[in-house]
Order: sequence, then structure tokens, then C-alpha cells
Amino acid sequence: VRDIKIIEVLENLNNIKAERQRQKAYEFLYMIFEKARINDYVEKNIMANIDKPKHKKKNSQPLTKEVEQRLIEACDKVLHGDYLLVCLYQGLRKGECLAITTDDVNFENNTISINKSINDRNQFDTTKNEQSNRIIPMFDRTKQILLRYKDKQGRIFNFGSKILQKALREINTRIAYHLKIKDLRSTFITRCQEMNIPEFIIQSWVGHTIGSKVTKSVYTKYNAQDNTKYINIFNNTEFYSNSTH
Repeated sequence: VRDIKIIEVLENLNNIKAERQRQKAYEFLYMIFEKARINDYVEKNIMANIDKPKHKKKNSQPLTKEVEQRLIEACDKVLHGDYLLVCLYQGLRKGECLAITTDDVNFENNTISINKSINDRNQFDTTKNEQSNRIIPMFDRTKQILLRYKDKQGRIFNFGSKILQKALREINTRIAYHLKIKDLRSTFITRCQEMNIPEFIIQSWVGHTIGSKVTKSVYTKYNAQDNTKYINIFNNTEFYSNSTH
């Protein structure tokens, strides 16, 4: 560690083409040098003199209703299409949906417990943040799908990123679109907004941090009756009404 020079670090970081990987490498090196500094192996953390690489986040896009319908129809014809539909119908993050086990699904109360995630190594991990740990309503369309997995043990969607990407490529070919998993979550939120479901209800469903003091004060006081009211609105809307699921 003492022998590593700033120029060596910069050269290696610049050789990493992927922005997010470059950023992760920086964070990892910063942690190593900081621990070395704390333990008196080096006088200073040389990473503090290097600007953290920027990562341009790709924004998700909600699907148009036309593309959405093509997706729903295509999911009937591809392996792991059920996974994509559950992401769409529940507004789940990729890792959250992959981590759902049969024990997380309560068919009597029509709820799903979101309490873990699957990471890039296809292993159980924590959720994104504290707000992400939640119990959400299981909507009618989702229940129709998950009932088929009721007797399965462990993870309902037991596969990793490579298999998921393969399924996604097939879906994109069928629907002539460049779908990203995060687009499904964005579509769910957009449809909820179109139904005029209050922000604090949507946030409780998708595990978002409450953005304002007003929203926070309402969110912490909402009751089961409010929740049931908007669950019924969601289930009775024309949202996905043409789906065969």
C-alpha cells in the first residue's frame, strides 16, 4: 500500500470502461487506503486527492399503454415472464422480486413481505434502505400468478442476472422495445398516479423515502381503511384489464 502512487491509481481507474465499475473500484480503494491510514500504515489517504468518478444514472421510463399490453401478452410466451409481470404489477425492484420466497407470501391476507434482496452474485442481501422493508398488498393479478407457485419451496423466482438478461432480450425482440427492469417499477408508479392514488400510499407500496414533512406526517398516520380503499381502486381499474393472467 505504501508503494502505490496516485498516477498508478489514475491509470488503472481510467482503464475501466464501465462508469459504475470505475466508481465502485474507487470506493473500494478509498476504503483500503483509509483503513491503512487509520492503522498508521500510511500517513494519508491518497484517494482523497482523486476526484470520485461520476456515474451517470440511466433514468427509467414508464411504458406506454400500447407497449405495456404487448409486454403482458409476450410474457405468456417466454420463460420467466411471470417474474416480469410481478415486477410490473407490484412495482418491485429487480432484487426484491428475485428474493421473494413462498414464506413471504400470505394468501389469506393478500400481502407480500419485502424484507431482503438478491445481489449481483445471486445471493440474499439486505434491501436498498430501511423504507424498503415493508409489507405490501398483493394485488389480484399478482395473486393469480403466485398461486401457481404456492407449493414451491424457497425462492419463487430462483435464477440470477444472466438468465434474467436472456429472458429480457427475448422479450425485447418480441415487443420491439428496449425494456429495462426498472421501467416496470416506473410504469407501476405512473399508473398509480394516473389513478390519483395519494403519494403517501404509493410510497408505502414501493418503499420510497417520504419526501416532504407534509407527506411524512400523513404517511405515518394512514390507517388500514385508507389502504384497503386504494387496493380496491387498483384491483378494479382497467389497468391490465385485457391480460389473460
